[in-house]
Amino acid sequence: MKLYTGEQVIEAMKTCLESSDLELEFEDIVMSLKPIELPSDEDIESNSPFKSSTFGFEQGQFQGFIVGAKWLKSQILKQIKP
Repeated sequence: MKLYTGEQVIEAMKTCLESSDLELEFEDIVMSLKPIELPSDEDIESNSPFKSSTFGFEQGQFQGFIVGAKWLKSQILKQIKP
């Protein structure tokens, strides 16, 4: 899945609307953008402080969810604001 910031999408739309090049397609503009790459399942698993194969909110898993969400957020923000 490719993920783009709202600013990138707005800029791409403006570029498309303002372009005098009729052959300039929106897809070409989008292809020129750098998408945010989400970590793979393997990346998430290898960086998890909790190694559990169970699913649910048993002891420690809610805290693991919070830690994981913060880690994922930091991985995305590193790409947006290096």
